[in-house]
Amino acid sequence: MSSDWKNAKTDLPSNDRPVLAVVSGRPPYMHEGFHNKPMMAQFIRGRKPELDCWYIEGFPGWFEAEVTYWCDTPPLPDEKSANPVAAEPAPLPSKGKRVTNDDLSLSELAEKIKLNAEELAKFFRNLHEKYGREE
Repeated sequence: MSSDWKNAKTDLPSNDRPVLAVVSGRPPYMHEGFHNKPMMAQFIRGRKPELDCWYIEGFPGWFEAEVTYWCDTPPLPDEKSANPVAAEPAPLPSKGKRVTNDDLSLSELAEKIKLNAEELAKFFRNLHEKYGREE
């Protein structure tokens, strides 16, 4: 794989191959545009050369984008050779530290949610009694 930038006027990628492209222009449905922004793109060859266009990822329907340069993307890592680093478990909270939902067990979190739901229901009952509903 080559990471050399290629001039889009003289060298085009094969059909439907994702590449990293330097894009300028304004999509028809946006107020502001882009200038030399790196974006994922694919070159689409039409049945006739005048139908050739760039598809810019995330911008369907924008076929007038100006692509000045592009380069190949690196291959995806081989899952068998990938060696993710095992994450260490988070330390338990020490005394005086604010307890967050991440620090609670599943049953403690469920109890907290239940109490919060009861408090919320009580709040809305009081609000309804105080102001009622106009009909």
